[in-house]
Amino acid sequence: MGGLHGSLATHMTLMCMYSVYPIIFRVFNG
Repeated sequence: MGGLHGSLATHMTLMCMYSVYPIIFRVFNG
């Protein structure tokens, strides 16, 4: 388990959050 895998996982998580956040925001706002 090198640092590259951790960096990739973090990047994937950030991208997922950035793509999902607007949807959650829209749902909570109605």
